[in-house]
Amino acid sequence: MMNTSLLIFESKERKETVTSPDIDNRYSKGVILTLDVTAVTSGASIVLSVDYKDEASGKYVSYFTGTAAVTTVSTNAYMIYPGVGAASGGITETSPAGLPKTWRVKVTHADDKAITYSVGANLMI
Repeated sequence: MMNTSLLIFESKERKETVTSPDIDNRYSKGVILTLDVTAVTSGASIVLSVDYKDEASGKYVSYFTGTAAVTTVSTNAYMIYPGVGAASGGITETSPAGLPKTWRVKVTHADDKAITYSVGANLMI
């Protein structure tokens, strides 16, 4: 087993909410998600979140949501890992929970104003 990195969303301009396909987690305890914003239309904002899939019902449940909307050109890192402490060292926000088996990433746009960004993931065993 080894750590793995994934491209969730390539860098491009978007004006509406996007949701990744399901991501199958076989061995990882946690993840660092990097939301890299490179261009923002004035007044635009986005929020990154993670859903897990309930295998019994097939429904998605909100698991993590960034507490602050991103409104500027910036790099934002979100760590979900069992027992992780407060954000530090370049990590924007943390969640002290494990990573579910089936999960997905969503970036929610507040309106139809353009923002250019990418999302990458670093899975951690």
